[in-house]
Amino acid sequence: MSLPFVDVAFTVTNFRNVLAASPNGAPLTDHAMTVVSPDPKKVFLHRGMYAKSPLPTTIRVMAPGAVLKFTFVGPGEIYHPVGISFERADGTVPTAVLWDSYPAASLTTPFTGLAITGATLQFTVTPLRGLATTAPGPNPPPYVTYKFSVSIQRQSDQVIGIIDPEIENEN
Repeated sequence: MSLPFVDVAFTVTNFRNVLAASPNGAPLTDHAMTVVSPDPKKVFLHRGMYAKSPLPTTIRVMAPGAVLKFTFVGPGEIYHPVGISFERADGTVPTAVLWDSYPAASLTTPFTGLAITGATLQFTVTPLRGLATTAPGPNPPPYVTYKFSVSIQRQSDQVIGIIDPEIENEN
């Protein structure tokens, strides 16, 4: 069974250098996110449980999963993804979540097939069932939320910024 391809466009609205001084830790780059899904009931954007913004910044992926293709744009500028990291949003140990460049589904990580090409980052999200959690509420919860950070590089001066949204997988 092939998974649907879902385009996720990140429009940079206020790029911030990750090395700039900030009293609250590394400054995050402001962005708007758009999800174009062939089936909006299977992959869609909403305001997740751990979201810090009043805007919808969480990508929900229902079973059986999807191939997410991230692109990064900004007015008059080109941005290239240079890396991505994932962690459990509920604090369940271990919080860090591995990813794999191998395209096949995995029993240890929901994130596989990672590839970066130009201004595009693509990976497959396959929900893992029955994951343990330390979050309050039903066990296992109906969704597992992962925070992820994408490091992007501004082409004009090679400065690095970070975009920090979330993905929820059906559990």
